[in-house]
Amino acid sequence: FPLSCKEDNRSEKFIYETLEELPDSIQVGGITFNYGFKNQILAHRNGVFDSVYIEDMFYRPNQYLFDSCFNFFPTPIYSLKEVQRWNSTYLKDYDSIVWKQTKFLIEQNIDSLFREHLRAVQDITGEKGNAKFLAYFPPKDYGISGGCDPQTMAFDLMYKIEDKDYLERVIPHEIEHTIYENQIGNDPYFITGIGVTIDEGLASYFEHLYLNIPESEILGSEEETSWLIEHERTIFEKLEPFFFKELEEACPLLFHFNRNSTCEPLITDTPTELVKNNLGYFLGYRIVERYELTNGKDSWKDAYELSPREFYQRSGYKEYLTK
Repeated sequence: FPLSCKEDNRSEKFIYETLEELPDSIQVGGITFNYGFKNQILAHRNGVFDSVYIEDMFYRPNQYLFDSCFNFFPTPIYSLKEVQRWNSTYLKDYDSIVWKQTKFLIEQNIDSLFREHLRAVQDITGEKGNAKFLAYFPPKDYGISGGCDPQTMAFDLMYKIEDKDYLERVIPHEIEHTIYENQIGNDPYFITGIGVTIDEGLASYFEHLYLNIPESEILGSEEETSWLIEHERTIFEKLEPFFFKELEEACPLLFHFNRNSTCEPLITDTPTELVKNNLGYFLGYRIVERYELTNGKDSWKDAYELSPREFYQRSGYKEYLTK
Protein backbone atom coordinates (compact mmCIF):
# COMPACT_ATOMS: atom_id res chain seq x y z
CA PHE A 1 0.00 0.00 0.00
CA PRO A 2 -0.12 2.07 -2.12
CA LEU A 3 0.31 -0.30 -5.06
CA SER A 4 -0.52 1.93 -8.03
CA CYS A 5 -1.58 5.46 -8.88
CA LYS A 6 -5.19 4.34 -9.25
CA GLU A 7 -5.20 2.42 -5.99
CA ASP A 8 -3.24 5.22 -4.32
CA ASN A 9 -5.93 7.79 -5.20
CA ARG A 10 -8.71 5.50 -4.04
CA SER A 11 -6.90 4.75 -0.76
CA GLU A 12 -6.24 8.42 -0.08
CA LYS A 13 -9.92 9.21 -0.69
CA PHE A 14 -10.89 6.47 1.78
CA ILE A 15 -8.49 7.88 4.39
CA TYR A 16 -9.78 11.44 3.98
CA GLU A 17 -13.38 10.30 4.30
CA THR A 18 -12.64 8.16 7.35
CA LEU A 19 -10.68 10.90 9.12
CA GLU A 20 -13.50 13.38 8.57
CA GLU A 21 -15.69 11.14 10.72
CA LEU A 22 -13.08 11.00 13.51
CA PRO A 23 -13.53 13.59 16.30
CA ASP A 24 -10.88 16.27 16.69
CA SER A 25 -10.41 15.20 20.30
CA ILE A 26 -11.91 13.06 23.02
CA GLN A 27 -12.20 13.59 26.76
CA VAL A 28 -12.41 10.81 29.31
CA GLY A 29 -12.37 11.86 32.96
CA GLY A 30 -9.85 14.65 33.31
CA ILE A 31 -7.81 13.68 30.25
CA THR A 32 -8.20 15.16 26.79
CA PHE A 33 -6.72 13.39 23.78
CA ASN A 34 -6.22 15.53 20.68
CA TYR A 35 -6.07 13.70 17.35
CA GLY A 36 -3.68 16.16 15.75
CA PHE A 37 -2.74 13.70 13.01
CA LYS A 38 -6.29 13.85 11.66
CA ASN A 39 -6.13 17.55 10.83
CA GLN A 40 -2.56 17.33 9.59
CA ILE A 41 -3.81 14.98 6.88
CA LEU A 42 -7.06 16.82 6.20
CA ALA A 43 -5.12 20.04 5.61
CA HIS A 44 -4.10 18.44 2.28
CA ARG A 45 -7.57 17.58 0.99
CA ASN A 46 -8.10 18.14 -2.72
CA GLY A 47 -4.35 18.20 -3.30
CA VAL A 48 -3.93 21.76 -1.96
CA PHE A 49 -2.37 22.56 1.41
CA ASP A 50 -4.53 24.81 3.59
CA SER A 51 -2.24 26.85 5.89
CA VAL A 52 -5.17 28.50 7.69
CA TYR A 53 -6.68 25.11 8.44
CA ILE A 54 -3.42 23.82 9.91
CA GLU A 55 -3.21 26.92 12.12
CA ASP A 56 -6.80 26.72 13.35
CA MET A 57 -7.15 22.95 13.69
CA PHE A 58 -3.64 21.78 14.57
CA TYR A 59 -1.43 24.59 15.82
CA ARG A 60 -3.79 26.65 18.01
CA PRO A 61 -5.36 23.71 19.91
CA ASN A 62 -1.86 22.50 20.83
CA GLN A 63 0.01 25.79 21.17
CA TYR A 64 0.57 25.41 24.91
CA LEU A 65 2.29 22.09 24.34
CA PHE A 66 4.36 23.45 21.43
CA ASP A 67 5.46 26.49 23.46
CA SER A 68 6.26 24.66 26.70
CA CYS A 69 7.00 21.02 25.98
CA PHE A 70 8.70 21.34 22.59
CA ASN A 71 10.74 24.48 23.21
CA PHE A 72 14.03 22.70 23.94
CA PHE A 73 14.81 22.14 20.25
CA PRO A 74 17.63 24.39 18.97
CA THR A 75 15.39 25.71 16.17
CA PRO A 76 11.80 27.00 16.57
CA ILE A 77 10.43 24.02 14.66
CA TYR A 78 7.07 24.25 16.47
CA SER A 79 6.46 27.98 15.97
CA LEU A 80 3.42 28.82 13.84
CA LYS A 81 5.52 29.71 10.80
CA GLU A 82 7.53 26.50 11.03
CA VAL A 83 4.49 24.31 11.73
CA GLN A 84 2.88 25.66 8.57
CA ARG A 85 6.08 25.19 6.61
CA TRP A 86 6.80 21.56 7.42
CA ASN A 87 3.16 20.52 7.32
CA SER A 88 2.94 21.94 3.80
CA THR A 89 5.48 19.36 2.58
CA TYR A 90 4.74 16.62 5.09
CA LEU A 91 3.03 14.16 2.77
CA LYS A 92 5.71 14.64 0.14
CA ASP A 93 8.59 14.32 2.64
CA TYR A 94 7.30 11.04 4.06
CA ASP A 95 5.89 9.83 0.74
CA SER A 96 3.95 6.57 1.10
CA ILE A 97 4.95 5.99 4.75
CA VAL A 98 2.48 8.48 6.18
CA TRP A 99 -0.39 6.94 4.20
CA LYS A 100 0.70 3.47 5.31
CA GLN A 101 0.74 4.54 8.96
CA THR A 102 -2.55 6.41 8.78
CA LYS A 103 -4.23 3.39 7.19
CA PHE A 104 -2.78 1.24 9.98
CA LEU A 105 -4.15 3.59 12.66
CA ILE A 106 -7.59 3.43 11.07
CA GLU A 107 -7.43 -0.38 10.89
CA GLN A 108 -6.54 -0.49 14.60
CA ASN A 109 -9.71 1.48 15.44
CA ILE A 110 -7.52 4.12 17.02
CA ASP A 111 -10.42 6.09 18.51
CA SER A 112 -11.88 3.06 20.29
CA LEU A 113 -8.42 1.94 21.42
CA PHE A 114 -7.52 5.30 22.98
CA ARG A 115 -10.90 5.54 24.70
CA GLU A 116 -10.40 2.04 26.09
CA HIS A 117 -6.94 2.95 27.39
CA LEU A 118 -8.17 6.12 29.08
CA ARG A 119 -11.09 4.38 30.76
CA ALA A 120 -8.89 1.51 31.91
CA VAL A 121 -6.20 3.73 33.40
CA GLN A 122 -8.78 5.74 35.32
CA ASP A 123 -10.81 2.71 36.43
CA ILE A 124 -7.80 0.71 37.61
CA THR A 125 -5.98 3.55 39.36
CA GLY A 126 -9.14 5.16 40.73
CA GLU A 127 -7.87 8.57 39.54
CA LYS A 128 -9.38 10.77 36.83
CA GLY A 129 -6.18 12.59 35.88
CA ASN A 130 -5.74 16.10 34.51
CA ALA A 131 -3.78 16.25 31.28
CA LYS A 132 -3.83 16.98 27.56
CA PHE A 133 -2.33 14.53 25.08
CA LEU A 134 -1.48 15.02 21.43
CA ALA A 135 -1.27 12.16 18.93
CA TYR A 136 0.49 13.61 15.90
CA PHE A 137 2.90 13.24 12.98
CA PRO A 138 6.11 15.22 13.66
CA PRO A 139 8.61 16.81 11.31
CA LYS A 140 11.49 14.49 10.48
CA ASP A 141 13.98 14.15 13.38
CA TYR A 142 11.88 16.39 15.67
CA GLY A 143 9.37 14.00 17.18
CA ILE A 144 8.51 13.55 20.84
CA SER A 145 6.91 10.59 22.57
CA GLY A 146 6.36 11.01 26.27
CA GLY A 147 5.55 13.54 28.93
CA CYS A 148 6.99 16.99 29.36
CA ASP A 149 5.15 17.86 32.57
CA PRO A 150 2.22 16.36 34.48
CA GLN A 151 -0.30 18.15 32.25
CA THR A 152 1.05 17.50 28.75
CA MET A 153 2.16 14.50 26.73
CA ALA A 154 2.80 13.81 23.07
CA PHE A 155 2.73 10.62 21.04
CA ASP A 156 4.83 10.58 17.88
CA LEU A 157 2.79 8.32 15.61
CA MET A 158 5.69 7.93 13.17
CA TYR A 159 8.00 6.63 15.89
CA LYS A 160 6.82 3.07 15.32
CA ILE A 161 5.40 2.23 11.88
CA GLU A 162 2.60 -0.36 11.97
CA ASP A 163 3.55 -1.36 15.52
CA LYS A 164 0.61 -2.71 17.53
CA ASP A 165 2.82 -3.11 20.60
CA TYR A 166 3.41 0.65 20.70
CA LEU A 167 -0.30 1.40 20.59
CA GLU A 168 -1.37 -1.34 22.98
CA ARG A 169 1.42 -1.23 25.59
CA VAL A 170 3.50 1.92 25.44
CA ILE A 171 0.63 4.40 25.27
CA PRO A 172 -1.29 3.15 28.37
CA HIS A 173 2.05 2.98 30.22
CA GLU A 174 2.62 6.66 29.38
CA ILE A 175 -0.95 7.66 30.28
CA GLU A 176 -0.47 6.19 33.75
CA HIS A 177 2.58 8.42 34.21
CA THR A 178 0.40 11.52 33.98
CA ILE A 179 -1.95 10.12 36.64
CA TYR A 180 0.93 9.57 39.06
CA GLU A 181 2.72 12.81 38.26
CA ASN A 182 -0.46 14.84 38.74
CA GLN A 183 -0.85 13.37 42.20
CA ILE A 184 2.76 13.33 43.39
CA GLY A 185 4.57 15.82 41.13
CA ASN A 186 4.81 18.49 43.85
CA ASP A 187 6.32 16.15 46.44
CA PRO A 188 9.99 17.01 47.09
CA TYR A 189 11.00 13.38 46.66
CA PHE A 190 9.44 13.20 43.21
CA ILE A 191 12.53 14.86 41.71
CA THR A 192 14.93 12.37 43.28
CA GLY A 193 16.12 8.92 42.33
CA ILE A 194 13.37 7.23 44.32
CA GLY A 195 10.76 9.42 42.61
CA VAL A 196 11.88 8.21 39.17
CA THR A 197 12.08 4.62 40.42
CA ILE A 198 8.53 4.57 41.80
CA ASP A 199 7.17 6.50 38.81
CA GLU A 200 8.52 4.01 36.27
CA GLY A 201 7.91 0.97 38.44
CA LEU A 202 4.28 1.96 38.93
CA ALA A 203 3.69 2.44 35.19
CA SER A 204 5.21 -0.98 34.53
CA TYR A 205 3.15 -2.58 37.30
CA PHE A 206 0.00 -0.98 35.91
CA GLU A 207 0.88 -2.35 32.46
CA HIS A 208 1.18 -5.82 34.03
CA LEU A 209 -2.27 -5.54 35.66
CA TYR A 210 -4.13 -3.89 32.82
CA LEU A 211 -2.85 -6.04 29.97
CA ASN A 212 -2.45 -9.28 31.93
CA ILE A 213 1.21 -9.43 30.97
CA PRO A 214 3.30 -11.86 33.00
CA GLU A 215 6.26 -10.50 34.93
CA SER A 216 8.71 -12.27 32.63
CA GLU A 217 7.41 -10.30 29.63
CA ILE A 218 7.17 -6.97 31.46
CA LEU A 219 10.81 -7.15 32.52
CA GLY A 220 12.21 -8.74 29.36
CA SER A 221 12.50 -12.29 28.09
CA GLU A 222 12.35 -15.24 30.48
CA GLU A 223 16.15 -15.54 30.34
CA GLU A 224 16.61 -11.82 31.05
CA THR A 225 14.11 -11.94 33.90
CA SER A 226 15.87 -14.95 35.44
CA TRP A 227 19.15 -13.03 35.33
CA LEU A 228 17.54 -9.97 36.92
CA ILE A 229 16.06 -11.94 39.80
CA GLU A 230 19.30 -13.86 40.34
CA HIS A 231 21.20 -10.56 40.59
CA GLU A 232 18.45 -8.59 42.32
CA ARG A 233 20.35 -7.88 45.52
CA THR A 234 23.44 -6.67 43.63
CA ILE A 235 21.27 -4.43 41.44
CA PHE A 236 19.65 -2.95 44.54
CA GLU A 237 22.96 -2.38 46.33
CA LYS A 238 24.40 -0.56 43.31
CA LEU A 239 21.37 1.63 42.58
CA GLU A 240 19.97 2.27 46.06
CA PRO A 241 22.62 4.87 47.10
CA PHE A 242 21.13 7.20 44.47
CA PHE A 243 17.54 6.90 45.66
CA PHE A 244 17.56 10.07 47.76
CA LYS A 245 19.77 12.19 45.55
CA GLU A 246 18.32 14.89 43.34
CA LEU A 247 18.30 14.08 39.65
CA GLU A 248 21.57 15.81 38.71
CA GLU A 249 23.42 13.77 41.32
CA ALA A 250 21.42 10.65 40.45
CA CYS A 251 22.64 10.63 36.84
CA PRO A 252 24.19 7.12 37.06
CA LEU A 253 20.81 5.80 38.20
CA LEU A 254 19.06 7.56 35.31
CA PHE A 255 21.30 5.70 32.88
CA HIS A 256 19.50 2.51 33.92
CA PHE A 257 16.14 4.08 33.09
CA ASN A 258 17.43 4.86 29.61
CA ARG A 259 16.99 8.56 30.47
CA ASN A 260 20.61 9.68 30.34
CA SER A 261 23.42 8.16 28.30
CA THR A 262 26.13 10.61 29.40
CA CYS A 263 26.74 8.88 32.74
CA GLU A 264 28.69 5.73 33.37
CA PRO A 265 26.43 2.74 34.13
CA LEU A 266 26.52 1.35 37.64
CA ILE A 267 26.37 -2.23 36.34
CA THR A 268 27.95 -3.25 33.05
CA ASP A 269 28.04 -7.05 32.99
CA THR A 270 24.42 -7.58 31.96
CA PRO A 271 23.35 -10.26 29.45
CA THR A 272 21.92 -7.66 27.02
CA GLU A 273 22.00 -3.92 26.44
CA LEU A 274 18.24 -3.86 26.99
CA VAL A 275 18.72 -5.14 30.51
CA LYS A 276 21.52 -2.66 31.20
CA ASN A 277 19.39 0.27 30.06
CA ASN A 278 16.33 -0.86 32.02
CA LEU A 279 17.60 -2.10 35.37
CA GLY A 280 15.77 0.79 37.03
CA TYR A 281 12.41 -0.36 35.66
CA PHE A 282 13.02 -3.78 37.15
CA LEU A 283 13.86 -2.32 40.54
CA GLY A 284 10.84 0.00 40.51
CA TYR A 285 8.52 -2.80 39.48
CA ARG A 286 9.81 -5.05 42.27
CA ILE A 287 9.35 -2.30 44.88
CA VAL A 288 5.72 -1.77 43.83
CA GLU A 289 5.14 -5.52 43.75
CA ARG A 290 6.66 -5.90 47.23
CA TYR A 291 4.51 -3.05 48.54
CA GLU A 292 1.35 -4.91 47.55
CA LEU A 293 2.63 -8.19 48.97
CA THR A 294 3.44 -6.43 52.25
CA ASN A 295 0.36 -4.25 52.58
CA GLY A 296 -2.43 -6.22 50.90
CA LYS A 297 -4.32 -6.48 47.63
CA ASP A 298 -4.63 -3.22 45.66
CA SER A 299 -2.51 -1.38 48.22
CA TRP A 300 -0.15 -0.39 45.39
CA LYS A 301 -2.64 2.43 44.73
CA ASP A 302 -1.31 4.06 47.91
CA ALA A 303 1.43 5.37 45.60
CA TYR A 304 -1.02 8.06 44.43
CA GLU A 305 -1.27 9.42 47.97
CA LEU A 306 2.15 8.78 49.55
CA SER A 307 5.47 10.47 49.08
CA PRO A 308 7.79 8.22 47.00
CA ARG A 309 10.07 8.04 50.03
CA GLU A 310 7.29 6.82 52.30
CA PHE A 311 5.97 4.39 49.71
CA TYR A 312 9.44 2.86 49.36
CA GLN A 313 9.92 2.60 53.12
CA ARG A 314 6.49 1.02 53.66
CA SER A 315 7.14 -1.50 50.90
CA GLY A 316 9.62 -3.37 53.08
CA TYR A 317 11.66 -4.03 49.94
CA LYS A 318 15.04 -3.29 51.50
CA GLU A 319 14.29 -5.54 54.47
CA TYR A 320 13.06 -8.27 52.14
CA LEU A 321 16.32 -8.23 50.17
CA THR A 322 18.75 -7.85 53.04
CA LYS A 323 17.23 -10.06 55.72
